Amino acid sequence: MSIFDWISSRCFGGSSPEISPAEPLVDPDPFNGTVDGNDINAWVYVPSGRIKNANRGAIAVHGGWIAGLVSTYAPYVNMGWTTVYPNFEGEPDIYNQDPNRDAIELRDVAILMKQRFPNLQSIDLVGVSLGCYRSLRAFALYPQLFRRVVGMIGPINMHDPKRPYDWDAWTADGRHGDLVDDAKAFFDKAPDPMQLANEGRYTGLEKQIILIYGEKDKLCTPVTHFYPFIRRVKCLGTIIEGAAHNVHRTVEGQKIAAAFLRK
Repeated sequence: MSIFDWISSRCFGGSSPEISPAEPLVDPDPFNGTVDGNDINAWVYVPSGRIKNANRGAIAVHGGWIAGLVSTYAPYVNMGWTTVYPNFEGEPDIYNQDPNRDAIELRDVAILMKQRFPNLQSIDLVGVSLGCYRSLRAFALYPQLFRRVVGMIGPINMHDPKRPYDWDAWTADGRHGDLVDDAKAFFDKAPDPMQLANEGRYTGLEKQIILIYGEKDKLCTPVTHFYPFIRRVKCLGTIIEGAAHNVHRTVEGQKIAAAFLRK
């Protein structure tokens, strides 16, 4: 469970029905390689047996500073797509790396996927929480590599003076204050998705983006992150009534994401 999810479950739970994290129908294999001198460490789920959609690819990008989330990737594995799950938390010095490292790594994962699986017709991005931030940045910087992006409950507007981020939400439970400085340093290193939107980096990509947020999310509030981006980019978006920072674990959230990606 990620830091965002742990705090959300203890302090900010919503009423939208959750589902138990789905277990993938296939076991993962290591997905490692080097692209332009950058090492890739990830897992890949390759459809087999009755699953017939392996020519579709997805990169599932987890949230949080502690661990990944099964519910980030299992639905797309079980839809039959070749799904890669990068391990960002395997990089202890991530805060000291190139400020565009997150987007560069997703670029390199996509390049490696196309090399390893030449029959892939497309690759989509699915990002949850911090993974939403990373996915939208990668989509803005390398749109030629990706077909669509689903961004769920992400901290995507971190530098808006009119809507300052509520860092107190991180420490509402009396823990995790030691992570705040690292998180601030991470977000201060590169333009966030809202800043990229203001630069026009999503122009022409509007129909390829959907945001899914929770009505009661206090970690990534819709008023700060969802609505400004939707208004600026004019992309698709859904607010799930009663949900908090748990949209990826709700039936409605997963159905909306899957329907968008199946188009």
